[in-house]
This record gives sequence, structure tokens and C-alpha cells, in this order.
Amino acid sequence: MMLLRIVRMEFQEEKVLEFQKLFKNIKSKISDFKGCESIHLYRDQDQFNVFYTHSHWLSVDHLNKYKASLFFKAT
Repeated sequence: MMLLRIVRMEFQEEKVLEFQKLFKNIKSKISDFKGCESIHLYRDQDQFNVFYTHSHWLSVDHLNKYKASLFFKAT
């Protein structure tokens, strides 16, 4: 079973560039996590400071292991 996860994130406007840089640096680490098939970042067309991640996971167990990881908690 494949799991699709969509996360909406809203940032203070002055933190948008900082988030974009952070995501660029960690995207490959997320996609390399066991069970992650893909991850993409999208920006809301009407709200400059709103982003969405769209990721595919092999299973709920894989996603839960990622969410329980030190990497996830530190990020």
C-alpha cells in the first residue's frame, strides 16, 4: 500500500527564504529515508508564505519511523 502525505506549512514572511534554503539542503535526506518514494515542495499561488510538501511513502510504518527519527525531530 502506498501512502500519500500532504503537509501544509505557513511561515512568517521574513522566514520564507530561510525555509527554502533549509528544504533544499534536507530534501535529499528525506527522500533517502527508507520508505520514502518521493518528496516535492509546492508554493501556494496566492499566499507567498504558504508551502506544501507532497510525499509518497511505501507504508504508514515507514512514515511513522521517519516521524520518530532524530532527523525529523531536529528539523
